Amino acid sequence: AAPASADPASAWRDKHKGAGCIWRGLRVRVGCFTGAPEVERDPVTKRMDFYGPAVNRAARVEAQADGGQFLICDSTYKHTVGK
Repeated sequence: AAPASADPASAWRDKHKGAGCIWRGLRVRVGCFTGAPEVERDPVTKRMDFYGPAVNRAARVEAQADGGQFLICDSTYKHTVGK
């Protein structure tokens, strides 16, 4: 079995035991998919709006992640290997 220090969360808890931690940081999750989104400017906000199948697939990849994880799909991995 791996020692408790192999798990970053356990190591952090051991180090800060009894410290009364209030905030452990932002835990975002990210999903990455390789593809071209459809893009147009929002007439109200004047910001760019990204949508379409590539954005939907990235959202599905992201939905599988836990806080603090950055997941990529197989096609993104194959596209970036060796670069």
